[in-house]
Amino acid sequence: MTEKSGLCLSGGGVKGFAHIGVLKALEENNITFDAVSGNSAGSLVGAAYALGYSSDEILEFCKNQKLTDILGYSSISKKYADVKQGENAVNMIKNFNPAINSEIIENFLLALIGDKGFDDMKIPFYCVAVNLKDGREIVFEDGELGKCCRASCSIPGVFTPVEYNDMILVDGMVSNNMPADVLKNRGIDKVLSVNLKKYSTVGKNSTKYLDILTTTIDIMAKRSFEQGLANSNLVISPMLDIKSSFNITNDMVDNLYNIGYNEAVKNMDKITALFSKN
Repeated sequence: MTEKSGLCLSGGGVKGFAHIGVLKALEENNITFDAVSGNSAGSLVGAAYALGYSSDEILEFCKNQKLTDILGYSSISKKYADVKQGENAVNMIKNFNPAINSEIIENFLLALIGDKGFDDMKIPFYCVAVNLKDGREIVFEDGELGKCCRASCSIPGVFTPVEYNDMILVDGMVSNNMPADVLKNRGIDKVLSVNLKKYSTVGKNSTKYLDILTTTIDIMAKRSFEQGLANSNLVISPMLDIKSSFNITNDMVDNLYNIGYNEAVKNMDKITALFSKN
């Protein structure tokens, strides 16, 4: 019996554009998979891949969007402007929630996939989130695809949590940022994982609010790779030691894409040896 292979795409915020470059290199070498899992940014790219979109289609879509608003930069800027200029600034500050409405993530994905869902997948797709009500990791393989990926991307403190099926959901990186184990637990024999956080610098000498938030997230995310690493047959880790940014440009997208592509090409002999079906 032929062994089944799976692709696992980790979370990594804006670094997720590197996943698209990895997909391009895999396509050029006719490397295909029987299932895909992803968390956070990896869930968005993974969902599109499992639906049959090519790397070129995903990249073109991303570059045709107003990329700054993928992370809602203008909306969070407006929040602060409203607080400063509002007639009742005291009340506004009292009720102010700095988190960005995570609906923007769902709308971004739906702009690409339309009304397609789990039933339209060419291969099985799984994404993960964490339920704040009980701390459980939730694996999605059916339901509302846009909402499930939105939950997987809802970084605590950055995006608002998602209320869905009597759960309050946040980014799966709280417990499992590279869900290769999800594939192994569903009968996949070999997993290729893409780790976007290996070279991330953790720690910052600052007491500013946003620095504290992003550093805490980085520490948490980096420590939630253990299950993924243990369940991966091969891990490729693009050198992405860049600072997160709300100001996403096409040049940044191209740079991240190229880093992902080049890392996959560099490891293609190993990838082909393990995952080629020819």
